[in-house]
Amino acid sequence: MKVTLIVALVLFTTLQAHALFAKDLGVFGKTYNIVEPDALEEIKKQATKVDWKKAINKNKILNSAKSFKLPDLKKIRTAKKERTFTVDMTYTLNFDITDAGGNIIYPRGYRFNPLDHINYNKTLVIINAAVPKQIEWLASSSYAKEINTMVLITDGSYYDIMKRLKRPVYYANTTLLERFQVVAVPAVVRQYGNTMQVKEIPPEKTSNAKKG
Repeated sequence: MKVTLIVALVLFTTLQAHALFAKDLGVFGKTYNIVEPDALEEIKKQATKVDWKKAINKNKILNSAKSFKLPDLKKIRTAKKERTFTVDMTYTLNFDITDAGGNIIYPRGYRFNPLDHINYNKTLVIINAAVPKQIEWLASSSYAKEINTMVLITDGSYYDIMKRLKRPVYYANTTLLERFQVVAVPAVVRQYGNTMQVKEIPPEKTSNAKKG
């Protein structure tokens, strides 16, 4: 015990002696200041060297947007006679839907019709905007100004017809046309009970278009 205490005192005394006699030994060797540039300042500096007018061609971007067209547009003929039919929107699951524990919530083969539970208040009007007669049909109809109407086109320039009607215009892709079984346009699609009613209308029948 005494030996341990003596060793401890010797160590403590030695450490105190080092602390008392510690001093600045000066600088040895050449030193340098930190010269790494500030990252944000470097970005700003490089940004000022870019000719942004050349890098961002606004006219080119605008023209690209104006000429945009979906790649999978389906060719749809012009309606020659009026035809009205309904489409069952019931969907049948082709796989099981399970929860996090692997328990089946909805089994494969489960049938579900969303129109049994919701009211879809939109009217879809589908035309071929590459056919002037169909554009005239739409422009002279009540659909052109109705808020709940959604205009879709199977071909032509969405930008030109949007500019003329002063309202949003969208492309009708192949999946949508096949789901609603549309084979001729102009076509008007709206909810009818728990089905969707599709009416194909010859563009010459402007009176029908006004009546809806």
